[in-house]
Amino acid sequence: MSGARREQLAERLRGFHAVELEQVLEVIDYLRDGEDSVLVGGSLAYGLGNEKSDLDIVVAGPPGSQSSSRMPLEHFIDTLRVDVWKLRVDELEALFELAQSRLADPAPFAGAFGDVFEQADLKLLHRVAYGVVIDGPQLTPEAGREYRAVAGQLLVREYAERMRHALFLAQLAQAAGRPLAAAINARFGVEDALQAAIAARGVPFSDNKWLQTRLEGEAGDLREAYRPFMVLPEGGEASATFVAAAVGAAEELAGTALAAGALAADAAWENGGLRLLPAGDLLALLDPEQDVVYELDPEEAEAWRALGEGPSWSCAECSEAQGELCFSLYAEGMLKLTWSRGLPVGELGLRVGELDEVR
Repeated sequence: MSGARREQLAERLRGFHAVELEQVLEVIDYLRDGEDSVLVGGSLAYGLGNEKSDLDIVVAGPPGSQSSSRMPLEHFIDTLRVDVWKLRVDELEALFELAQSRLADPAPFAGAFGDVFEQADLKLLHRVAYGVVIDGPQLTPEAGREYRAVAGQLLVREYAERMRHALFLAQLAQAAGRPLAAAINARFGVEDALQAAIAARGVPFSDNKWLQTRLEGEAGDLREAYRPFMVLPEGGEASATFVAAAVGAAEELAGTALAAGALAADAAWENGGLRLLPAGDLLALLDPEQDVVYELDPEEAEAWRALGEGPSWSCAECSEAQGELCFSLYAEGMLKLTWSRGLPVGELGLRVGELDEVR
């Protein structure tokens, strides 16, 4: 199958850029040490992409060979941009070891597999696990490690936690009388649930921009699950129905409870230093970090005082008025919504359908 994928990639490069794989190998030859493996990942290697897509390459060398930084080296061959990571095999193994430790960690991923560098590492893991070897030997993982299993589970958990966050916000927004925010977050939640379900089938990372393509191809059986959420509703009543349907659809896709009441115990509002600022008849909250003042009406001021001045408040323990106030402050960027725990893959009941081998 590797030969077929290599030829498919070659055809796409010819069609989009009139560039041959041999030209690519010539341009990056200066980065190679002996029998390095050259893997192509990213959308073009997964049967996706277009004439604007980059070609992502990992050059993996033996211990003792040279290595570049975690950022790619950029090259151009006519209209084709080629990004190259030059890494040693032991560095790649260390990255997969880190990924396995993160999967075992109960702490939340925080929406991006750690920081921005680790988000790039998440993509790198998939380039290695699902990449097309265009020259050199196949990579052999350490005993007992499966590259695709590790990369896939990371992606499932990443999107599952995004799904949880978005759908909780959708329900809070609906309760606070913000139907547009509720509907937008509800659709995000369904899209994240779909991404988690697709990743569980062994499909490599392709970001949200290729979701429609996936639903028209490898995961065509899930397209109907997304259809009700393609167009946002108009009005508050329609929004409530939309949000409830989104929660139900995501629960079916991900196999976990996503109603606000089930999620609230693990969620909290984090106060970064807001304090009440009485000034005559004006009651306001001061955000010293952003130099922002948020005026409160008497009911909101009462809700704030009842919260107390702690660093965080459990969403499960907030009254209706307190929850609405906290959501309003969150929408203004004055509070953060945090999670006490992650969403391990083992807690999900994802349906796994039939899927052809990655092309």
